[in-house]
Amino acid sequence: MNHRDKLQKFSIRKYAVGTFSTLIATLVFLGTHTDQAHANENINTTVEKAQQNTEPQASRDNNSNPNDAITIQNDQTSDQAAEINKQSKENDNITTEKNTIETQTSEKEITNSTSTSIKEKMEEKSPVTKDEKTNELKEKSSSIVGTQSSNQSKQQVEYSSLNPSKQIDDKLNTTKASKSDNEQKIEGKNVSKLTVLTQEIQSKLPEVETLEPSNPHIEEAKKIIVESNHFTQSSNVSQQSLLDFITRLEQTRNSLANVITRSQSGKRDPRNGQQMEKGTNFRFTTLNGRWNAGKNVIVYQRNYASLPDGRALGTGQQKNGVESITSRKTVMRAYYKHEGNSKYLVYDVFFNNDGVNFISPGSQQRLGMALLLPYKVMKLNSDGSFASDSVRNLSYAAYEKRSGRNSLLSESPSDFIIDPDNSTQMIDMLRSNQRDFGHTTFYLSFGVRPGRSFNSDANEYFHSNRNNPDLRKAVEDQRGIFSGWNYGIGIQVDPNHPEGANRAYHMHLEVKLRDNVTTAELENAWSYANTAAMGGVSKSAYTVLSGRILPEDSTLPSIENQPPVKPTINSDLVGKATTTTVIDVSTDPNTKVEIFDKNGNKIGTGTTGSNGHAYITPTRPIPEGNVTAKAYNHSDETKVSTSDPKFATDTIPPTTPVINTRLVYKAGTLTTIDVSTDPNTHVALIDKNGRIFGAGTTDASGHVIITPDRVIPEGNVTAKATDNALHPNSSVSIPVQATTLIPVMKPVINTDVAGKAFSTPVIDITSTPNTRVELLDKNNNVIGRGITGSNGHVNITPDHYLFEGNITAKAYDQTDATNNATSDPRHVTDTTPPRKPVINTNLVNKVGTRTPIDVSTDVLTRVEIFDENGKS
Repeated sequence: MNHRDKLQKFSIRKYAVGTFSTLIATLVFLGTHTDQAHANENINTTVEKAQQNTEPQASRDNNSNPNDAITIQNDQTSDQAAEINKQSKENDNITTEKNTIETQTSEKEITNSTSTSIKEKMEEKSPVTKDEKTNELKEKSSSIVGTQSSNQSKQQVEYSSLNPSKQIDDKLNTTKASKSDNEQKIEGKNVSKLTVLTQEIQSKLPEVETLEPSNPHIEEAKKIIVESNHFTQSSNVSQQSLLDFITRLEQTRNSLANVITRSQSGKRDPRNGQQMEKGTNFRFTTLNGRWNAGKNVIVYQRNYASLPDGRALGTGQQKNGVESITSRKTVMRAYYKHEGNSKYLVYDVFFNNDGVNFISPGSQQRLGMALLLPYKVMKLNSDGSFASDSVRNLSYAAYEKRSGRNSLLSESPSDFIIDPDNSTQMIDMLRSNQRDFGHTTFYLSFGVRPGRSFNSDANEYFHSNRNNPDLRKAVEDQRGIFSGWNYGIGIQVDPNHPEGANRAYHMHLEVKLRDNVTTAELENAWSYANTAAMGGVSKSAYTVLSGRILPEDSTLPSIENQPPVKPTINSDLVGKATTTTVIDVSTDPNTKVEIFDKNGNKIGTGTTGSNGHAYITPTRPIPEGNVTAKAYNHSDETKVSTSDPKFATDTIPPTTPVINTRLVYKAGTLTTIDVSTDPNTHVALIDKNGRIFGAGTTDASGHVIITPDRVIPEGNVTAKATDNALHPNSSVSIPVQATTLIPVMKPVINTDVAGKAFSTPVIDITSTPNTRVELLDKNNNVIGRGITGSNGHVNITPDHYLFEGNITAKAYDQTDATNNATSDPRHVTDTTPPRKPVINTNLVNKVGTRTPIDVSTDVLTRVEIFDENGKS
């Protein structure tokens, strides 16, 4: 492991004074989780043959503590961090109180001196402090090697040649060599915001990976965490680049938070109601939707407890009731997951499930949590060792119980708060052996080994149940290529930091199954989860064992032949009747789901995804009433489970009705009225006094033609549309006024038109106010138009000359052209003689000829030519 990592990580916890220290802590937390392997670690032989000897198990007890190195480095880091803090105070005059450090991180603006690279600040550590601690570190390194070797019976990593003090020297020298000469341009306040946002993303990521493993925001979150590390250590970042990156951080943080908000938190996930079979110590279990979806496929499950007083509970002793004890400390669940041609067993294991410390105070006991992987069904190399893809998406998270709660993490996750300091992101199992995460350490080789090591290991992990025959079968059944390998992984809490034992832990991983594995093989395969107080004289251990023990388990039904988990309709259907709202149904992953209305008619089909959810769009509007969902076994659809009904209510009123018929002058008549609204909706016509005078039901087009059952009253008419809901909803139209017919007054031409022929005089006409009036010539051609004013008068200028003869005026009701009247005719006369004619032709010497004669006078005037005798 990286000693520089450990050096910096523990300085975070030991010293937290001032804004400068806060910045170092946050930057180190983000930027120093490197995944380096020492040169003498052989990754290719990660899983090595166990030493089949009787090496003393005592090397695992408190006499050989693998955490001594942490203590030494903690002390060293304390002195170095104190020196850094002292120099920071002298240079920047930044003072604060220790107990307000977390608040100051988010509230105070960090000064320019804190914007320098974390690598530069590491150089300021006192070399005297390093030298003083080197000898002490060397003295304790040998005990570290002994403990690590005994805890790694499967993967022997050569730590004996490791020189921790030399590595620290190398790391400090590397730090000096990598010091940048350029000052960072990142303004302190934005750096603080960047670190806080990154921490939020880191804390939310493990939970989101559990809730929705395929969520696209997970990969973005992982990438942005790495980018954040580059930003905090960069010496040349522009303000705009930083602001843009903070925006991305906020978007990613919000996306992860939305996933958690959508999850079904705060609900206890009950057992499926199946009674425990008599004489056995297992029952079918269902899963809490917060962690995964689907039925727990670990059906052959037994529980064992080694109590603090030395009593052993389990097979052969007090079978009934053991689960209620064990489940407070250990719960193991798994479900199948198909991905293309590959199949996975997805594990969610809960260690110290109640989050209560049961390690003896002041002792060197340590909390150990082990998981035996199902080696007989998982994909392995040909020699039985782990393949590179045997396990994926491995992570674990620590949770602190909220004050006053007495619940279990596996059932009520909302009662717990994630502890990011002791949690991981996704880790590479084969490259993470003995890797520290806060005060916890992950081990690739962990748990009880078969063969000659079994007795000593079983005493360490199972305590009073060390001689239990069922547990021995699970471990000793390693023959053929499985012989000699340790397929256990686990977590151990640093005994020097007991707060780590006061946490509940959730481990998540996906085990790839070998090709062509059968259902029977899956159900027979051994695995166990164990939470124990290790070391010293501890006796507490809580174990869950999975695997079929014949012949007593031979009558249990196969999980493959069981109906899916009872589906749940998650969508709220209040107000969703008559709509095609998408319905969310959850059950087992990769399961066919159908939804039905109150009459049993299928209204939609879908298939659940890897998260166990199907989002189904109804094929037609949901009728009001109960909606149910059915889930079908993928290999036998006669195996079906049905959800509880969920009532779809109709709270949406019909579309506002519209009266399409004009009711002007319809008062007092039985005119039919056309109304439109939603189809199959009852419509009533209501007069101004609120009385119904006609009703009907709209057709499929949403129209209804209503014949009044009495004459239409004068005044406002409204249409009220009412649906057929259990609790009917109504809507009312905009009122339309029904009026009584008032005949247009006969118009009168007031202007004297005598002598007005061949002119365009203004014609004054009177009729009903606000009436359209047209002026007509003797041939009924319209020669002018206008609208009477409020006094009933209108002055119309003809479009062209008036011709001699009668003219008339016709008045129309503007709302009903059939309501019109025509005036008496008025005669236009011509009393003006034509203009004196002029003979324009020269008639000299024209006597006796027929020469044409040009005469000019008024237009359209008859002209006659007379001789001297008056003859024409």
